[in-house]
Amino acid sequence: MKYVFHKYFIVLLCAFCLVVPASANITCAADNSGIGAQPLNLYVSSTSENVSISDGIATCSSSIRATTNVTEVIIVAKLQKYQNDSWVTQETFTETSYTYYGALSRTCAVDHGYSYRLVTTYQAVINGVSVETVNKTYNYGLYM
Repeated sequence: MKYVFHKYFIVLLCAFCLVVPASANITCAADNSGIGAQPLNLYVSSTSENVSISDGIATCSSSIRATTNVTEVIIVAKLQKYQNDSWVTQETFTETSYTYYGALSRTCAVDHGYSYRLVTTYQAVINGVSVETVNKTYNYGLYM
């Protein structure tokens, strides 16, 4: 009886070990709360995205910190507005930094009465070879 219990316990433990790592890599919808499962990144240590709007001017900011062996980071940020039932890119900003850290901050005019979001693609490069790409979305919401 004791042997049967150990056998079932080992089978359940192995099944648990197979299920947990697979589910731990689920990407949750970006709601800016910082809660939920996040994918494991090998080279990108952290990112930050933000949009602030004042007097019809949007300030879009994105930054990345990668591991120190990364030789270049590329940031492509797209400010999008929700119009006619779809997201339309209003402005695209790009910044390249030849180190493991990069930051982007740009402004542009926006219209009242639309929802806005910032979709940022980060790319980590080592010696000219792209090793990791991370996509993040910051939802600003409705600009009244």
